[in-house]
Amino acid sequence: MTDDAPQWDLTPLFESRAEWQAEIEEVRMMLDDVTDADGVVTSYDTIESLLESVESVVTRTERVLAYARLRFDLDRFSEQRTQDLKTARELYGDVATATRLLPSVLASRPDELRSDRRTSPWSNNYSKPDG
Repeated sequence: MTDDAPQWDLTPLFESRAEWQAEIEEVRMMLDDVTDADGVVTSYDTIESLLESVESVVTRTERVLAYARLRFDLDRFSEQRTQDLKTARELYGDVATATRLLPSVLASRPDELRSDRRTSPWSNNYSKPDG
């Protein structure tokens, strides 16, 4: 990469590559917390906590992948950046695999889904609090 090549400020995503690498480890730990031995999302207390955890993992993974992709686009001949992109894509694939059965996991707890619906302002059974 030459000095006059375009530069992007990637610090809104991550301050450094080291911070990016730490984020990958954090996302992997978060994913381990909500997956079973087969790597499928199953562990949760409530549907709400499950969805919040999955949303956080997916959002953070997208940031990891975006950072790696943008760094790679700046210097496609860098071995390190090529490997970083591969690492980010592997993480993305692991997250996709882990969440593939999410609809069936949710469907396995229909009573909890029904009780959550009763407190939702979008359900037919919702009643406004007095006041």
